[in-house]
Amino acid sequence: MKITLMLFLFAVIPSAFAEQVKLKIISAVKDVHYDLGIGSKVELTFVEKNEKKEFLFMGKMLGHPVLDEEILFLDEKDTRILMIDSESMSNSSLNLRMQNIISPIDQTGNTCAAYALFHYWQQTDAVGFIGNNELGPVMRKDHSRMKFLEESITRYYMGRSANLKPIMKSFGDRFGFKCKEKIFDESNKAAEYVYDQVLTGSPVLMEFYLGSQMVTSKYEVEDYETKSEMDTRLWIPRKIGEKNGGGHAIVAAAAFTTNGRKMILVLDSNWNEPRVWDLEKYFGDRSAISEMIFHSCN
Repeated sequence: MKITLMLFLFAVIPSAFAEQVKLKIISAVKDVHYDLGIGSKVELTFVEKNEKKEFLFMGKMLGHPVLDEEILFLDEKDTRILMIDSESMSNSSLNLRMQNIISPIDQTGNTCAAYALFHYWQQTDAVGFIGNNELGPVMRKDHSRMKFLEESITRYYMGRSANLKPIMKSFGDRFGFKCKEKIFDESNKAAEYVYDQVLTGSPVLMEFYLGSQMVTSKYEVEDYETKSEMDTRLWIPRKIGEKNGGGHAIVAAAAFTTNGRKMILVLDSNWNEPRVWDLEKYFGDRSAISEMIFHSCN
């Protein structure tokens, strides 16, 4: 009897998060794959606070190991990204086709290159690129997805050479994409290439050497429901002449403009949430751009 009553109560009590936030589109970034793209301007109404505020939409985050499906919004004035549980959003807003961004898996050991490979193809699928229809089935099921991660690790760290170019080409051939590698001598050309590429939703895998210290981003990431704040540190390309702190690889997943500056959202396997990169700042003239290698597939 007690069990029956408990189950009944569980069934009728609404979610604690239900419809706390309503969304209104001010200007939408649209693509064939989505109706609300990253960089869209929206107005959020926080029902309990009776407060309205403008934000930039930063994507629907999929696959976080702890949180549920999260909708991300950037407060341009406070330079803070709010991660709002989808259950907190009004039902009408959830019917929109939103641009997806994956939650990176935090790497085990020094395996960032293999995880970047995996995240590149996972993001390619999540945003809606289908190729020859072979990529989707790999990413849809946990078993096949984890097997692909294992393959990425094995091919990079146990293969003949630690070189991403032939591995990317091989995966591209398998999934119906043509992959290319680019290197730039000029910072502005590198930044322009990355921004233009990911503005379409097509990710770019970036390899670079680190400096000796991490930088602290002014863009904070906070979970709306729990108020938990995420690590604000970033690994970025080293400066010319700076001590080599080792190699790193991440994925540029989306692009947007805020306060007149070009930004990208990156997937770094040191964290489970995307991070904001200021292209002008981190691809500046003092950065060792000629050491960077960019991989993309179309």
